[in-house]
Amino acid sequence: SLPGVKVLGLPVPSLGGKQLEYLCNGVATWYVDLILIFVLHEGGYFPITSVVDEIGPIMSVAMIWGVIVTLATYVVGVVSGKTHRMSGSILYDIFMGAVLNPRIGNVDLKMWSEIRIPWKLLFFISLSAAVKDHEINVARSVDAGIPTQVWHLFGGLLEMNAIQTSPPLLFMTLAHFLYVNACMKGEECIPTTWDIFYEKWGYMLIFWNFAGVPFSYCYSSLYLLNRSLDNNPIDHSTVYIISLFIILMAAYCVWDTA
Repeated sequence: SLPGVKVLGLPVPSLGGKQLEYLCNGVATWYVDLILIFVLHEGGYFPITSVVDEIGPIMSVAMIWGVIVTLATYVVGVVSGKTHRMSGSILYDIFMGAVLNPRIGNVDLKMWSEIRIPWKLLFFISLSAAVKDHEINVARSVDAGIPTQVWHLFGGLLEMNAIQTSPPLLFMTLAHFLYVNACMKGEECIPTTWDIFYEKWGYMLIFWNFAGVPFSYCYSSLYLLNRSLDNNPIDHSTVYIISLFIILMAAYCVWDTA
């Protein structure tokens, strides 16, 4: 596994006060994911724009898996006798969860699904929209006979067209990147939170993390992309855009160093 900080959760009463260990290597996995996405996109193996192009099917799969994992977790919890604080109502217990600390080996599934799946997927949706917007604008420039500026990076080892993504969509992509980055950096603070210590792993948490967060919080990015596809992009003044970026970075610095 990738390196990370090992922390202990709060004492779990149902386990006789035992403190479970958590390997918090979110930062390492985050940057490995970014490198992997870059390589797959640049190599043509998996263009990042495929995410937004197939957003409907991907969302459908996420919703289906949210239901499947919910039911499977409930059945496994009941069959294995590892249920916790059951109400007696099957529907309620499926919704709220039957197990408290579901694990595969040393991997806490509840924490993994809460921090790794939703926020990374949200960023990749926004990144996909930003790259798609860039490609659309480059194509329009070519069609209009406007030469595109080419950037030569890393001593000429990499060439790419100058970024032509709209500033509002760049803003959303940066905001989602910073949020995921903060989540990964602060992952070691999560094992002692209410979600991990008290909330059971049921439909409420599973479906929300698998499908709710990434496919609802991305509305702003998809809206901006759709405006671009309609050739009617959101347009703000340069001063306004620069002010937003400054406020965002200042807020992130306060949050990240608090």
